[in-house]
Amino acid sequence: MSGLLEGKKVLVTGVLDRRSIAYSAARLAAEQGAEVVLSSFGRARSLTEVGKTRQETNGGGSAGERIGVVLVEENPEEETGCQKDSVTVTKATKLLERRGGDLTRIGFDDLKAGQRVRAWYTGPVAESYPRQATASLIVVYLPAE
Repeated sequence: MSGLLEGKKVLVTGVLDRRSIAYSAARLAAEQGAEVVLSSFGRARSLTEVGKTRQETNGGGSAGERIGVVLVEENPEEETGCQKDSVTVTKATKLLERRGGDLTRIGFDDLKAGQRVRAWYTGPVAESYPRQATASLIVVYLPAE
C-alpha cells in the first residue's frame, strides 16, 4: 500500500521537539511515504562535542561516507531536559561558516566545541535522547568582527 505522499520530498521547518506541530506534520508525511527534510531554523545551538569516526565503524552511511559525529545542545549549561542531537557528518554534508553576511566552506576539522551552529537533517531522525540524525548542512555562526 503506497501513501498519499509516496515519492515526494517534503521540507518541514520549525521542528524543535516532539511537542511541536511541525514534528507531527513531519511524522505524518513520513508515514505517508514522503522523504522528509527537517529544519529547526531560528535557533543557533551550541556544539559541545566533536568526534571523528574510525573508518572500520561506518554506521549512518555506506562504507567510508561517515566522517564523524557532533553533539549539538540547546542549552549546554542545563543539566536535564534541554534538546540534544547526536548529528552524523558524512562526505555529503555541507559545512559552512557564517561571519557577518559571508558564507565560507569549512572542513570537519574546523568544527570546535563551543561554536554556535544550526543543523539541517536528511533522512530519518531517531527520537532517542539525544536525538540521532544525519546532517545535510551545518552552518557555524561566528561573531562579526
